[in-house]
Amino acid sequence: MLLRFLAFVVLMAGVPAMAAGPSDPSEHALEAVTKALCQRQVAVLGEAEHGDARTEVFKIALIERLVARCGFSAVVFEASFYEFVQLDRVRRAGRTLTPEQIATAVGGLWKFDREFQPLLPYLAPQANSDNLRLGGFDFQQGGREQDFTNFGVVAELTGELPGETSERCRISFRDLLFKGSNPARRTAVAACLTEMAKLAPSADPDVRRERREMLANLTAYAAADPAQPGSYIASRDREMFANFQRWLARWPAGTKVIVWTATAHAARAPHGHKDFAGVQPFGGYLAERYGKRAYALGFSAQSGTTRGRPAPRVIAPAAPDSLEALAGPIAPARARAALSR
Repeated sequence: MLLRFLAFVVLMAGVPAMAAGPSDPSEHALEAVTKALCQRQVAVLGEAEHGDARTEVFKIALIERLVARCGFSAVVFEASFYEFVQLDRVRRAGRTLTPEQIATAVGGLWKFDREFQPLLPYLAPQANSDNLRLGGFDFQQGGREQDFTNFGVVAELTGELPGETSERCRISFRDLLFKGSNPARRTAVAACLTEMAKLAPSADPDVRRERREMLANLTAYAAADPAQPGSYIASRDREMFANFQRWLARWPAGTKVIVWTATAHAARAPHGHKDFAGVQPFGGYLAERYGKRAYALGFSAQSGTTRGRPAPRVIAPAAPDSLEALAGPIAPARARAALSR
């Protein structure tokens, strides 16, 4: 799986990062990766698992460099499409985005991480000054504290239906969200989606487009069966790419975009994990559409810990003949020399 990426950065996961200096291995990696990404249109930043502290520190430093040095002007997250639609509405209305609003849209996979916190006060003023555009491309509902995603979007799309139909549909979506997906609930939601598609179009062309796109996301999400992981992931990654394209269609031609996601989704080809076997990942769609204009960066670790539930998970030390051991920051000098030949 590793060699399906254009590049990898090997870090010590779970170890707090110090400020990078000229002799710091992470500084050399930042410079090398910045150079590799600078001329691309799409820079996809993966991570081995959500909660890899050093990876988040590195990605944030890289984002700041890509924006300042290379003309990247958008960041999209593996996060709720619906919630970022709401953020875009705030921006269009001329209101100020706050770090807290951005954190809510990004969601619980990252917003509670100490290492992620510095990105929020960086993104907010950049977005408010129109230096950066923000987006999310996940169709899922159920994110913590994401009230628009979980309730508001359905309320908006059923708001003009007859009262009895509107209430029935809201209950159907809540049951799917809180009681779990099964054939009966998916059938009930599908019937509601048919009714929701009849909603009279808004006079505002932006709202009209957003409602059409949110309806497409809800349709794909409700039809996906989480009991079939491969099929569910395939549907999710396909809609991720559709949402990515929807954001780019709003923005100026040639906008350079940074993507914050997991390495499993950034991959350009199907890989060995049982749930992803045979699945076209998000990165594969990007590679087909953008070719060498897109660059996928993966992260790995020689050892350390990563966030786990209910307790941190220990990463087993890398095997002596692994890529991590040969290329990582604590690799023996002789291994580095052998790899460079």
